[in-house]
Amino acid sequence: MPLRRRLVPAYKCVIIGHEGCGKSAFIQRHLTGQFVQQYMPTFGITVIKLIFHTTRGPICFEMWEGGKAEYVRSEGPNPFFKKVHCAIVMFDITLKDPSKNFAAFRAMTEMVSPDVLKYVCVNKADLKQGKPNARRTKIYRCTRISVKNNMNTLVPFQHLARRIFKDRSLKLMPRPTMLPAPVKPPRQERQAEKDKEKKKKKEKQFKIMRRNTDA
Repeated sequence: MPLRRRLVPAYKCVIIGHEGCGKSAFIQRHLTGQFVQQYMPTFGITVIKLIFHTTRGPICFEMWEGGKAEYVRSEGPNPFFKKVHCAIVMFDITLKDPSKNFAAFRAMTEMVSPDVLKYVCVNKADLKQGKPNARRTKIYRCTRISVKNNMNTLVPFQHLARRIFKDRSLKLMPRPTMLPAPVKPPRQERQAEKDKEKKKKKEKQFKIMRRNTDA
């Protein structure tokens, strides 16, 4: 009897934030495990599926990322915010103007329906920060992450998965590290082939000598 393939539940998750705050790098960090240093602005809408294994089974987040034009689109219904299950709001903690940072954060959260699960995080926590004030301390209540140092990057997805499955004890399972096969330098590889050939010759000579002695 053929085995049925298990369907992985998928949820649309939009990620919104300032230009250059690290949204694309955040997704690529989970997709490839690498940090993208070069800044490349996003144009249009990109959708990337991220699958995580949890103690309650696998879960897929369809990450929707768009450029600034997709957020402020006014003509007709915006497909970016249509049928959203959850949202990750990200902004840069190193911005010089705290009031501007806070105002932009408030504006971005209002783009998403109040019924949608949200998680707010501030990126670039590994860099030096300015002097905090009354408004900025409100932003500090969010989770600080560092995509560059891979600090707390799993926390947003674990929080959302717990809310979706309604299980506070849910945990994300660590991904197996796929190490590349060790590659021998050319000289060592050639030497290994020579040693192998010598071993075969010796074994062949030993068999011939044994036959002669038996005869």
